[in-house]
Amino acid sequence: MPFGLHSASATFQRALDQVTGPEMMPHAFVYQDDIIELQYLGHRVTDQGIGTDPEKVAAIAQLKPPGNVKELRQYLGVASWYRRFVPDFATLVQPLHALLKKQARWEWTDAHLEAFEAVKTRLAADPILA
Repeated sequence: MPFGLHSASATFQRALDQVTGPEMMPHAFVYQDDIIELQYLGHRVTDQGIGTDPEKVAAIAQLKPPGNVKELRQYLGVASWYRRFVPDFATLVQPLHALLKKQARWEWTDAHLEAFEAVKTRLAADPILA
């Protein structure tokens, strides 16, 4: 859109309304160049920043400790989706990653449980990236 058009603002608003569509109206409201609130791919976008989706985090908080390598991989996959919301994520999950090494024997210890619970606790704190 060329600069200087007096209808540029209205044209941009109409384009954003078409992009979000009527099915997004309960979840997102577009005004000029701002999206007021949105739930998208497990994230909550608000005027305060980007946060985790409370429903997804509640599901993670209900998880039991993994009983085998497959369950541990699943947990780490889900937790890694939110890794940017957990300070020192890589350091926290290091004991869990050690169980995934080829020659590692599966032995769930207190250190593994602490790492597992620490990630869940930090996610439950509802962190916001501004």
